[in-house]
Amino acid sequence: MPHHRYPTAVARPRALYYRVSDDVLISILEYLDPASLWNACKASQALTRIRRLVRDVSILRYRFELGLFGLKDGPLSHRRMPLSRRAHILTLYKHHWNMREPSKELTLTFNMPVVIGVAGRFIYEIQNHGVFNLLNLFELPSPRLIVAPTQPVPHQCPNIEQVSIDQVQNLLMSIHAYTNSVNKQIALKVHFRDIRTKGGHPQAFAPEYDVSTQVTGQLVKIESTICGSRAIITIEFVGGKVQHLLLDWHTFQARWLKDMHLHFLDERTLLGTNKGPDGIPFIAVYDLQDVMRMAIKAQFLLPAEWSTQKVEFARSSSPKWDTRIPSNALFSVAPEWNMLVLTAKSTPQGSGQKWYCVPESFFRFLPRKKTAPVLWKEWNHICRRIMNVTNHTFVVYGPFTMGSRVVYVDYHDKTPRLCTMDLSSFHPLEDSIDTAKGQLDERHRKIGDFPETRRPISSRVEDVKVTEDNIVLILVSVGLICMPS
Repeated sequence: MPHHRYPTAVARPRALYYRVSDDVLISILEYLDPASLWNACKASQALTRIRRLVRDVSILRYRFELGLFGLKDGPLSHRRMPLSRRAHILTLYKHHWNMREPSKELTLTFNMPVVIGVAGRFIYEIQNHGVFNLLNLFELPSPRLIVAPTQPVPHQCPNIEQVSIDQVQNLLMSIHAYTNSVNKQIALKVHFRDIRTKGGHPQAFAPEYDVSTQVTGQLVKIESTICGSRAIITIEFVGGKVQHLLLDWHTFQARWLKDMHLHFLDERTLLGTNKGPDGIPFIAVYDLQDVMRMAIKAQFLLPAEWSTQKVEFARSSSPKWDTRIPSNALFSVAPEWNMLVLTAKSTPQGSGQKWYCVPESFFRFLPRKKTAPVLWKEWNHICRRIMNVTNHTFVVYGPFTMGSRVVYVDYHDKTPRLCTMDLSSFHPLEDSIDTAKGQLDERHRKIGDFPETRRPISSRVEDVKVTEDNIVLILVSVGLICMPS
């Protein structure tokens, strides 16, 4: 019998198509992370059904909104806080960060002279009483945490100038700089206390740590950062000399670093900017498994024209990759969406700045075996130029990063402005769940031009601090204004 071919397309076996029910599709979408859910909604019009479900189903809409703002759901049970209440708090949180409700501000006034700063979720005030200092801690409000702010907690302590707080570990690290009477070198005395008991921290190797900077001269400022069992203390001297002390406060292993600027990715990974023998700047990725024998895992070269400029990381208050989330948090910043902002400045402050952003995750997943330095042309497609800030933008304070958001203060027509910028990859689709506006905005938006909100502020602003929930403006002779987010 001869073999018969199908003469027409009609005679061929037709493929079988199945229509998945809404209930099954919702169950599938509930397993997607925010990025995958965003990609599904961003797809072609063939998937308008998915966009309709995300718009109409409360739990999907809530997760989608979390992803748009670079957040993730917190450990607090949905039984304690229903979904409708969570969605309402999330909306308020987003509006506050976008400065759509600027009237909601908390004002604190302090009698000078005192030292005022921000550490973790606290504003601290250091009063000098001669033989001792009185440290007062004021907890900042947070809509994400289901707990009322505590009353000011006074701590009597020796002379200190700078404070860092890690509330998850109940750690209060205070620093005092003094001149050694023998060799006239500047030395540091670092104290480690438990916020709850006001005594020595149980995980610290000792209640205090002394170290000499091996430098004579005058100090300009001291800054410190805590990341797990590691801490960095940065000291700037008159004349521009900067030193960094990397300290494991569990074991008191420490070493001095000569890098220009440092940034923690997590407890075991550190980024540093430096310049090679040829003057070309680069980013070094350090492995901190052992503080005394830290090794360079990778090097990423930067543009050669930056050799005459000061290259720094934006000051970050983003949660680190291994940071524990408080058990009473409704939601928190997702570290996997943290953006790293790199600045190249020809002057310490003002105009003539170039800003670039790159996802922190780019530096986390590196080959185990050390390879040759990565040339700028091989990774510049990952590092995006932020076109909102040009050479003519006069930046006064900042930039400061929190997750995928950037905060800074600039001058425009002799008026200072507080600016917040969203570097998230999700922002073009923010309005497209209900309309096609988001996709149109994405097509017409210039590359590197990110959504930004600006608001005029007082000319008496002396400093700006950013936390996970607040933007704090410190004003001259007034105290400070805290803008809760």
